[in-house]
Amino acid sequence: MASWLQMMFLPPSSGSPRRRRSGSPHPLLRFYVSRLYKANFEGTPRKRAIEWESNIHSTHDDRESFMADSIGKKNLRVTQIAEIAGVSASTVSKVINRRSDVSDETRQRIETILEDIGYERKDVGNRRVAHVIDVVISHIDSSGTLELIRGASRYADDLGVDVVMHETKPKGRYELFRRIMERNPLGVILMLTDMTDEERQLFSDNGIPYVVFDLPKGAGDEYLSVGVDNWTGGLMAGRYLTDMGHRRIGVVTGPNDSEASCARLEGFKMALRAANIEVNDDLIRECDYMPKTAHHAALEMLSLDEPPTAIFALNDLMAVGVYQAASKCHIIIPDQLSVVGFDDVFPSRFLGPALTTVRQPFDIMMCKAMDLVYGYRDVNYESVPRDRQRRVILSPELIVRDSVAALSQ
Repeated sequence: MASWLQMMFLPPSSGSPRRRRSGSPHPLLRFYVSRLYKANFEGTPRKRAIEWESNIHSTHDDRESFMADSIGKKNLRVTQIAEIAGVSASTVSKVINRRSDVSDETRQRIETILEDIGYERKDVGNRRVAHVIDVVISHIDSSGTLELIRGASRYADDLGVDVVMHETKPKGRYELFRRIMERNPLGVILMLTDMTDEERQLFSDNGIPYVVFDLPKGAGDEYLSVGVDNWTGGLMAGRYLTDMGHRRIGVVTGPNDSEASCARLEGFKMALRAANIEVNDDLIRECDYMPKTAHHAALEMLSLDEPPTAIFALNDLMAVGVYQAASKCHIIIPDQLSVVGFDDVFPSRFLGPALTTVRQPFDIMMCKAMDLVYGYRDVNYESVPRDRQRRVILSPELIVRDSVAALSQ
């Protein structure tokens, strides 16, 4: 009697119907097992392959046992199921989470594969939801963190939920996200610029909404986000400096993959063009939003034969680095160098001199982010009408203090 594996790959006899018999494996499952067979046994002794095949019987229970043991229903990734079905990973995720925006034919094909491989579907809807909102940031000492925590704490009390803060680095971040998913929180708020496709898929698979503060460059409508009008903020800073007579202005930016940094820089450049000032790329230095890199960048610009008369730092922490560089070069602010920051966070108002900056309303931004979490907790936001709010954009405000002086003509 031919083994089940042989029956799978032998063509039907000429007189037999081509209808799949009850209990026989799905054609797509045959394809997958053939790939598994090839991957595990190609190049190995034929004897081992024959022994492996002889242990597989044709009963339905044995087939289920084989698939569970060989493939591993708990370890099978959504991307692997998508490859079997010939669809995208997001489509498989929608079927797993019982979402409606999938055609009946595609849904049936995926459901059949899930059943054949013994996939254990996690029923998120029946899991107990923890009344927690997790906030994940890359640096606990980054700009705005204290204001965000303050806003989150106050609003969480009003909502009757808890807020948990996490500081993480890319290396261990996926495992952190998995632990968060196991707790099944109301949602997650992320101050990150470099989320991976795998991380986004993890949130989607578990049906947990996440809100991003600093969007990655080129981000689309797949994100829920809260932010300030960064382009207008950059324009405000540029206009103020040019109105004060400055024409040679240096800039220390955030990472190039940060949408916020790019928008602030473009708004600043527009202010220069409006004042008929040529944009000098030699005076633009990419940094990482931290004081140390801004300190080195400012030292480089201040050592030029024609140093800038003003520097625009794209956040207040980098402005602190600029202050340190000016002090090291014995340059007096604002008499010899004007400085403008962005954020209006501690300790900008207590610097000597007090920093002129563009304010972000971080406390309000956090409240809006928590509102988005509640608004999308029990819906599939990928299928929500486009006119429903996915992004909250708040207006910036220029806060004039003592770090900018008018440049005598």
